[in-house]
Amino acid sequence: MKKAIEQIMVEHGISKDSRFLLAVSGGVDSMVLLDVFHSMNLNFEVAHCNFGLRGTDSELDALLVEQICQKKEVHFFSKRIEIASYKKENQVSTQMAARDLRYKWFDELLKEYQFDFLVTAHHLDDSIETFFLNLTRGTGIEGLVGIKTVSNFVLRPLNSVSKSEIKDYAHKHQIEYREDVSNFSDAYKRNKIRNNVIPVFTDINPSFSQTMASNFDNLKEVVGFYKDAMNDIIHSLIKEKEGRVEIDLSVLKKQKHKGIVLFEVMKSYGFERSQVNQLLEVLERKQSVGKEFFSPSHRLLVDRSFVFIEEITEQKKEIFVLSNQNNFVTFGLELTFNQIPISEIDLLADSRYAFLDADKIQFPLSLRIWKEGDKFRPFGMRGKKKVSDFLIDKKLSRFEKENTWVLLSDNQIIWIVGHRIDDSFKLTDSSKTVLKITFESN
Repeated sequence: MKKAIEQIMVEHGISKDSRFLLAVSGGVDSMVLLDVFHSMNLNFEVAHCNFGLRGTDSELDALLVEQICQKKEVHFFSKRIEIASYKKENQVSTQMAARDLRYKWFDELLKEYQFDFLVTAHHLDDSIETFFLNLTRGTGIEGLVGIKTVSNFVLRPLNSVSKSEIKDYAHKHQIEYREDVSNFSDAYKRNKIRNNVIPVFTDINPSFSQTMASNFDNLKEVVGFYKDAMNDIIHSLIKEKEGRVEIDLSVLKKQKHKGIVLFEVMKSYGFERSQVNQLLEVLERKQSVGKEFFSPSHRLLVDRSFVFIEEITEQKKEIFVLSNQNNFVTFGLELTFNQIPISEIDLLADSRYAFLDADKIQFPLSLRIWKEGDKFRPFGMRGKKKVSDFLIDKKLSRFEKENTWVLLSDNQIIWIVGHRIDDSFKLTDSSKTVLKITFESN
């Protein structure tokens, strides 16, 4: 057991001088972990959550952990956590509520006392159960490698140790622990797998746990290769531009396995695999332009040559008012204002700049996304034109159209930001002061 933990620490570059916070429930797994860490003279303290879900048994769990910590002279944190209101508010199961609140408290302890790692007693059998759970739910290849030994600040040093080895250690070293009778109930999916599925495989192969450990090692190598190859493909497929992600459809069409490539891109933005399949169906149609998909945090829009993904924000529905005291504003775009005598101005033929007759402009100005019905008089034209028609003539994508801002003075558009000023506000021979506006997109 000690050697297994030492090997994991070496493999992951974890110093023995690190400060560890052990999550100890009172069950055999975590009590063995506590004993091994103590025998290795590591710098650790213990945290125990009491949810009071099993009445007297919960109290006895907490008491045992506290007594063992006192005996071994290990600092002990304990907290009683009520989960009913959290369950109701978040509409989650008892197990999920307990997990969320437990890790929230652990995180608080890590930060307050500057621990390097939270240490849990997850072991090889837990990884095997996770493998089957993910298999039944549906998963990508990464869901088949079990539980990670190290993820962020969490360390699972028993990840290569089987449950039987843990119990053998507990028996040999006379470790006191509490048995949670709920582990024998098939009310939970994980318990069904533990109590009914894994015994069948073990009956077929008595070394099933060790076989699965070898399988996990092989799958991890495959995952590493897969990630490297996928990163190369994604790098050629997407670009990040002006706060959005662009997926090049011409590159995507060349991919043999479009579904998995799209999934690897889209899952980072909260999209489900079913939405990937729907998108693939849409892309096969000729009339796919303008189709939209939504995740809780992002919107995906299909255009002619690209698929765009952007974060959902309410900001674009707002109107921002700018007084003449503003010389710099940022609302998803950056505008810099400067008033300059016309004799000092150096006109630049660049859409990032607007040069306007300052004397014709009335403050405050307003800044908003354009809307249907907006009209203006494009620079160099006599009559007015709908902004929608102007943007069509510019051959902008739907995504670019929806992210086009207009700057107004006295409810009159003076600039389609980044595109064209209104002819009524252009510089003339009689102009004395120039309002120079510089546009940068975030």
